[in-house]
Amino acid sequence: MPEIRILIPIHVMPHTKNVITIFFQNFLHYVNTRSKIHLTWLVYMPEKISSTNNPSVDESIVDIHNYKDAYDVIKKEKPDLIYASPDWAFIDYALSSAAKYCKIPVFFMTPNIDTKLFKRKNMGSMLLGFKRFFENSIPTDTNVSQKQFFRRGRFFVNKYLFLIKTQFTLKNDIFLTLFGIWRYVLTGVTDNRFASNTIQFLENEQMKHYMIEHGFKNSNLIVSGNPMYDSFFKKHQNYELNTKNPRILFAPSTAYEHGYWTIQQRDFTIKQIVKQISEQDNLKLVIKIHPSSSIQSDYFSIIKQIDSKVPVYQKGSIDEYLQDIDVIITSPFSSSAETYALLAQKRIVICNFFEHDYEDQLVEQGVAVSCEKPSMLINSIQKSLVLESYEQKRQDFIKNFLYKWDGNSSKRIVDKLIDILQKN
Repeated sequence: MPEIRILIPIHVMPHTKNVITIFFQNFLHYVNTRSKIHLTWLVYMPEKISSTNNPSVDESIVDIHNYKDAYDVIKKEKPDLIYASPDWAFIDYALSSAAKYCKIPVFFMTPNIDTKLFKRKNMGSMLLGFKRFFENSIPTDTNVSQKQFFRRGRFFVNKYLFLIKTQFTLKNDIFLTLFGIWRYVLTGVTDNRFASNTIQFLENEQMKHYMIEHGFKNSNLIVSGNPMYDSFFKKHQNYELNTKNPRILFAPSTAYEHGYWTIQQRDFTIKQIVKQISEQDNLKLVIKIHPSSSIQSDYFSIIKQIDSKVPVYQKGSIDEYLQDIDVIITSPFSSSAETYALLAQKRIVICNFFEHDYEDQLVEQGVAVSCEKPSMLINSIQKSLVLESYEQKRQDFIKNFLYKWDGNSSKRIVDKLIDILQKN
């Protein structure tokens, strides 16, 4: 088969670790054994990017500011496949619409989500989202000098206009697009008609049932497992749990950065967790914030007021920090951090300070402990270390929610995509 060209929209530079770049890092390991592949990273950021130096001969970086709309991108870059989410993310939606018009297959890796929390996030975040519209920065900003009045809102408008211009070019019904977008913003209900050409690879069977119930086509849903965890399978090894002097990794949720929490909720959570652990002589704390969605200086300013000796890391993926850790602390709205911890046999404490009537999926399955008050944190950590039948419940969770964690998710996806291209 000749070279396969894949177009990938991304809101950070491709050297940054996030779920998309990690997905393709693992994905490429197998794809290169089947066919030559070229990745085109379509970077969309508020300003034009300073450099489009290609990461390798098999990759290229292009800037969204150099194109009129998604149709223009496709006509100039000529992809064979497009990676785009089947939701109202404006750039992804624009590319999905243009791909459908050009008869180009679209695919996406839909991760495991706790559907109860997913509904609550959509419904509860509307007001906070409107408030944050006027902020002078966005989560992916890397320095203070990028701040400007209404920066977040301007970025939203620019992405919105890119979508609208695409719909005009394609002569699609603008009213239906506008109605669908604002229906989603106001109610959390998505209209997935534009996802009819998107092949979605899923982490488990439960997600497939959920999406069929919400109108997605069964023929477009393929349970494969997630390539994000393929390489972790190969390097995973058993370790000895330290119950007397446990080492703690705190992975703060990005609920604030994505508009689900207020800044007061974020700061309260960070302060209380650091304070409670720092007061214990037998606990060692390390903090790992999100590599692209969090602003490191914000966390430094909060943490140094409590304990300046606590290290705060940002670069790299969460799995790179798990080797010498016994317990990971997260909050609702986390996903990959919890999954990596589970796969590495680490104990998990979920600090649920604001959603007391909600029980996390991991807690329900008996592989994590919920902590509803800061004063309960130390007890929750100790409880996590002695969970009954932990290893059997962990294996059951992997089987039920991560399909086949066997290091072969990439193989299953690539084989299917090549089959699709050969039939086209």
